[in-house]
Amino acid sequence: MAEPQGQNQPLLNGAAPQPHPQSPPVPQAYQQPQYQQPQYQQPQYIQPQYQPQPSYTTCAPQAGQPTTCPLCHAQVVTQTSHEPGSLTWLAAGGICLFGGWLGCCLIPFCLESTQDTVHVCPNCRNVLGKRNRM
Repeated sequence: MAEPQGQNQPLLNGAAPQPHPQSPPVPQAYQQPQYQQPQYQQPQYIQPQYQPQPSYTTCAPQAGQPTTCPLCHAQVVTQTSHEPGSLTWLAAGGICLFGGWLGCCLIPFCLESTQDTVHVCPNCRNVLGKRNRM
């Protein structure tokens, strides 16, 4: 009969026998992780702070606007004038491409709705704003 290893082994050079490596740990029963319900904070609404804009803007409407001139500090209603802008030239070029070169391409230069609007102070003639159509 064979003797089990590790028992009754003679001492080699007076040294004690080496212990056998331990077997891997036995797995324990699987436990599902505990999930916690996330806690949500109530949304906080912040009222936006609006800064007052200067009275002269680049998108002023066609009609004169009441404003304070930054140059002469007078409260005035702006005077408006119209000048050809990018939309005017684009419309004229489009009409020309589609066969309107016999004078119809000049129509956008006669319409205020295709031209840029310039707002000026009636006192000092300072340009207060310009509305570009394009």
